[in-house]
Amino acid sequence: MIVKNICVSVSTLKRLVLEVIGTSVGSFVRRLRIERAFRSLKNKEESVLEIALSSSFEDASSFSRTFKANFGYSPSFARNKINIVSELECVSVEITEFKIQAATKQGLYFEVALLA
Repeated sequence: MIVKNICVSVSTLKRLVLEVIGTSVGSFVRRLRIERAFRSLKNKEESVLEIALSSSFEDASSFSRTFKANFGYSPSFARNKINIVSELECVSVEITEFKIQAATKQGLYFEVALLA
């Protein structure tokens, strides 16, 4: 157990985690699990159920509810959206003095230096 390795009590470790990351250990672990699942959706070889089970969810429906609560859309929609964003990130288009490096859901990212 971690507390034995770092020589602190469980309550001290929980308090430290809360101070440092601003959330409980349980919430932090749940967030890591759902983020891992989100990244796993890029792999089309695994079904949503397989991803849910490998991310320690009991079934696809609890995974879908948790996923939607965290990201605002279903895992299936996210899987399709990820592919669109991935394709857009590979596009490079020149516009007068700036070069678009990537297009994502958050917007366009530009190279700052002027093109020669």
